[in-house]
Amino acid sequence: DEADEVIPLTSDDVHRPDFRPMVEIASPRPGQIYQLDDRIAVQVRYRGKFPLSQLDVFLNDHYLGSSKKPPHELIFIPRQLLPLPEENKLRVLVYDQVRNQTEAVIVFRLAGGGEAPAP
Repeated sequence: DEADEVIPLTSDDVHRPDFRPMVEIASPRPGQIYQLDDRIAVQVRYRGKFPLSQLDVFLNDHYLGSSKKPPHELIFIPRQLLPLPEENKLRVLVYDQVRNQTEAVIVFRLAGGGEAPAP
């Protein structure tokens, strides 16, 4: 038997599918070719019932970092992350104020991808 304090007495009215945030990656641009020394700003366009509270960024399934404060942007320089392939998958995972989440994925290209870091 469940204890009375474990049984929910109210319904969850903030984690509904229609409240799921929507996000698209504004930068970097899909298909664009970037240089190894470019400063690439990861920026999103966000829409949701609740304010954006966190942005997590992954490059080729490796965690790059998070942003928890506006403007919710993360900057990286590809050369500092080498070796990287020519085609790279960038995934952003966003959370709103009540922890609803969604993600977006793009592929962008690096000129000279696959090179080793300079000594």
